[in-house]
Amino acid sequence: MEKNYSHKRNRTRSKKGRMIKCPECMTLMERVSQKHNLHATTVEQLKDQGIARRNARLLLLQQTAVSLSSTWLEAFWCNGCQNSNWFVVTKVDKEYHLIEAELKNWKQSNGTLDPNHLNPSVSQFTLKNSKGTTQPYQ
Repeated sequence: MEKNYSHKRNRTRSKKGRMIKCPECMTLMERVSQKHNLHATTVEQLKDQGIARRNARLLLLQQTAVSLSSTWLEAFWCNGCQNSNWFVVTKVDKEYHLIEAELKNWKQSNGTLDPNHLNPSVSQFTLKNSKGTTQPYQ
């Protein structure tokens, strides 16, 4: 006896994904990067996430870094402002809260470089050609 294991796709599910609005002009923004998960290495960082001091110390004794599953770095493009920005996105229940990324946030992620600070090992020629400008990079 043959069994049919076909799976019907749920067509009522939304295909829009995360609906994140620009904090400045309140228009919907488009994702232009992948999510870069953040991790906490200090008790203060875990306290900021709502974990009690005692529990935070216990977690950090067990592992050197704790992954923050509801907080990540991501770049978005805003059509209203006509620019892209990096934000720290925090998901609370079904809402997303955005804070502009700071240097401390870049240090909390793996495999990312702060886009506001250039890599010193890259030559001016490479920077000039990657930007598409004819003036030397300042």
